[in-house]
Formats: sequence, structure tokens, C-alpha cells
Amino acid sequence: LGIFPIRDNCVFCDEELSGDGHIYLLSDHGGFSCDDCYNKANETNRLYKNADGRELWQLLGIIAANRYEDLDKLSCSGAGVVTQLFHFFIYQFQFHKLDFKTLDMVL
Repeated sequence: LGIFPIRDNCVFCDEELSGDGHIYLLSDHGGFSCDDCYNKANETNRLYKNADGRELWQLLGIIAANRYEDLDKLSCSGAGVVTQLFHFFIYQFQFHKLDFKTLDMVL
């Protein structure tokens, strides 16, 4: 199935994720959640700002819609987006943050 996160629908309520509202990438659920479901699920480890989830959702949409060689340089507004994506990556591959000894120098 790969590790690409579910981005079309909320992983809890299966409602379509649109361009409005806050969304969150949840590593342990393999995709994005809408704001209502995220709050109902009592997720307490908010690792990032609401805007970071939306930006990551949009960036992953660009990546999903294009072939690798057709991608232009992608940029993001801050370290929060990169941190979210990294947390998703290490969760999916069952790594631990401490496996990356120089991580603190990069993020």
C-alpha cells in the first residue's frame, strides 16, 4: 500500500477534506483528519500549528498529482511542515527519532 498518507478524506469520519478549515496529519492513523474529528479524538500531542497541516496537505497533493521528474522545486513556509512530514516518515518506517543522531542540527 505504500506510505503516502490518506489525503482525500478524513481518516475518522471519511468526509472529503476540502480547502477550508484546519486539518492535521496523524502518523498513527496514516492520513489527515478534519478539525472536528481531531478534537473529538482527544489528540493531545499537537506537534504543529493548524496552518502547517493545511500547507502539508497542499504540498502532498502536488506531489501526488505529478511525476517526480515533472516536479518543480517545492518550498514550505517553515520548519513545522518539515517536522510533521519527518514524524510521519519515522512512524511509518518504525524508526525512532534517536536513530538520526544529527537530526537536531537539521530541524
